[in-house]
Amino acid sequence: MLLNIDRAISVMERRGLDALIATAPPNINYSSDIKHLNLTRSRLFVVLPKDDLKDSALLMPLGDIRDVVGTDHTWIRDLRPSGNFYIYKEENASLDGQAGAIWDKVEAPRTDDISNLMETLRDKGLTKKRIGLDESGLIKDVYEAIESRIKDELNATVEGAFSAFREIRMVKTEEEVKRLRYCAQVTEKAIGVSLESAREGSSGDEIAAAFMKKAWENGVTPRSEGIGLGEFAFLNNRQTPPPQILKKGDLIRFDVSCTYESYYSDIARIGVLGEPNSQQKSYYEAVKAGADAAIELIRPGVKASEIFQAAVDGTRKAGLPTFDRSHCGHGIGLEMYDEPVIYPHNETVLEKNMVINIENPFYSIGFGAAQVEDTILVTNDGSEMLSTSDRDLRIIR
Repeated sequence: MLLNIDRAISVMERRGLDALIATAPPNINYSSDIKHLNLTRSRLFVVLPKDDLKDSALLMPLGDIRDVVGTDHTWIRDLRPSGNFYIYKEENASLDGQAGAIWDKVEAPRTDDISNLMETLRDKGLTKKRIGLDESGLIKDVYEAIESRIKDELNATVEGAFSAFREIRMVKTEEEVKRLRYCAQVTEKAIGVSLESAREGSSGDEIAAAFMKKAWENGVTPRSEGIGLGEFAFLNNRQTPPPQILKKGDLIRFDVSCTYESYYSDIARIGVLGEPNSQQKSYYEAVKAGADAAIELIRPGVKASEIFQAAVDGTRKAGLPTFDRSHCGHGIGLEMYDEPVIYPHNETVLEKNMVINIENPFYSIGFGAAQVEDTILVTNDGSEMLSTSDRDLRIIR
């Protein structure tokens, strides 16, 4: 189970909510373990009643829920399909196991998705209650239609719950940390293989292909191949391989992300083909010193703003006195930018089992970029690096 039940109850209690309704793909995934691809824009809901989270309900179109019935794809047992989807049965068909469970859903009376939601809320005793509705997965008209029906039919109040889900998801479960660790370390290995394969005359296509191949081989899906060469290494997260051809003295910048079981990595490493020059070394050492200062400060009780300031101050003291950033990192999980974002005015206090990415890249036209980015778990009294590869400037011979 991905859902942190104790934290979900705590957040609902503090916000005065009696239930949460998930609608956006990351929140559906988190609440139910179901990977919602949102390919047909069909509406899915997870109803999470505070007083009995184990009695949560998963609402999906019949065409989607047939793959969930009778399986262990979700921990939720109350499955409620809506809409029409035409499945037939041969006269001699066996209705044992999953087939029979699906047929029961096919034969059961159904209604439209919003009416299905209203019936579920009523069944869960949520009349005259305060309900948090995740606005991030609904267009404005649909949100307003659901809000109106909850108020009129259930005499309940509604408030947006996007921020509540983000707050709950800040603190990771053991399963989430396991996925984040694996994704980060495979991404690092793929960067290493790609750097080792780079030679003078290598194309951006070849460098990107080596990275992607290693990621795929280990069950991890590349999501953003932010690879830059030479002076164009300052370009950010391009979606196509760089057109430059690698030559002696060029920087190779990786700022890449992948997903494993829906959880993101976001790792940055820098290499140089041949011996680095003094500017490349000094710029890199400065940003690494800033990242090190931020990582050293990570522990429960420290504010995100303090982490930010440590990164900026450390970079300035190490040789880039005019260095500045809008942010120096972010939480990571089902979204590449989870909460908390490490920016100067964020007073969020770090807690055990938050997972934070630290980065403070330096971009300069005419030079390229210097960057290191890592994923860190907040522990009882400090931190643990989930990314573990060599963080020095890589020299490619």
